[in-house]
Amino acid sequence: MKRAALLTLLVSLVVPIVAGCGNSGGGAPRPQALTADGVSRYRQGSPERAAIEWWRDVQYANVGDLPGRYAPEVEVTGKDLQEQLPPVRPFFESTPRVDSVVERGDTATVYVLAFPQRGGRQVEAVAVRLKKRSGEGWGLADNLLIEQLRRDSASRRAASRDTTERAGQRDEQERREEGERRERAERRQEREQRQGPAPPTSP
Repeated sequence: MKRAALLTLLVSLVVPIVAGCGNSGGGAPRPQALTADGVSRYRQGSPERAAIEWWRDVQYANVGDLPGRYAPEVEVTGKDLQEQLPPVRPFFESTPRVDSVVERGDTATVYVLAFPQRGGRQVEAVAVRLKKRSGEGWGLADNLLIEQLRRDSASRRAASRDTTERAGQRDEQERREEGERRERAERRQEREQRQGPAPPTSP
């Protein structure tokens, strides 16, 4: 009887600990990196599956297979993507979740919520445009998302450089002004020393 009571007590202590694992920050658990299981949840041959497969190849920098994820009329090569991906890969480290899909004939737009893996970023919403390929499922209709993310990244880097340069200029100005103040103080001290102490006043 005592042994059963002890076992019950241990279970009651362990269960809350296990339930809390993986979510120490509270709230909904943070999605993990995109995996094969994450891809297989979307129906094979659907536009959302094509968008997620493309996302995973970008995430893993699979430039060998990436060009095949685009529609034939989109002129993009592995070499192009090899140059384009480095500045945008931090965005694609997010875990994508398809919110909705709008199909119109042979085109589709997949609306994706990107859940960040790193702190300090908000969940972002993007759209992936696809086009149906003859007998080959769906391919990306353009490379606009990567191009836009590259421009955004370049703008942030430029803004960061400007901020750094302004801070450097401000620091340099402050050092120059401080040097001028010290120089004036030293000259004033030298004049006082040359003049000597003031003569005493008569009573």
